[in-house]
Amino acid sequence: TANIVTAAALSNDGTMAVAGLYNGQCIFYQTKGLKYFTQIDCRNRHGKYRKGKKVTALEFNGDGTQLLITTNDSRLRLYDMNDYSMIAKFKGLDNDELQIKASFSADYKYVICGSEDEQTYIWDIYTDYQSLIKKEYRNDSYEYFKSNQTTSTGALFVKPQTIQYIYGHNQATEIKHLLVICG
Repeated sequence: TANIVTAAALSNDGTMAVAGLYNGQCIFYQTKGLKYFTQIDCRNRHGKYRKGKKVTALEFNGDGTQLLITTNDSRLRLYDMNDYSMIAKFKGLDNDELQIKASFSADYKYVICGSEDEQTYIWDIYTDYQSLIKKEYRNDSYEYFKSNQTTSTGALFVKPQTIQYIYGHNQATEIKHLLVICG
């Protein structure tokens, strides 16, 4: 079961495919010829998840320089696609069993994710510059709100153009972010 693909994504330029596996690995393939390129392990160094947990979602940022990985160890990890190093680890949500997916905001400054605890969590990617500089990688700072009466497996930031379409130009300038919650 360790080699079962549980999530997949294609890089924005179409040159790289990534498969997230049941054991917490992400395998990167060059799309031309589907040749193995590299892999990363989404695992904790210590504790009960040191062997890895299922990758539930993968999402590239707008320019393809970062990859957001959601896993069943209640973590989100942000990786740099230039050297495949982890930039940040986001904690707070509960994701032990379900296929939950985190998403970027339209400006790629925030991450949003549903949770098994009926909450929706939002992280500012660049909140704590000092910890990123020190290579501590952990971001425990988040905002959250009750999303509904059941688990939210997905949450999205709606693009500003959609807000303008729905509310008209005048009201759209007053609304910074509109959230759509999928149960």
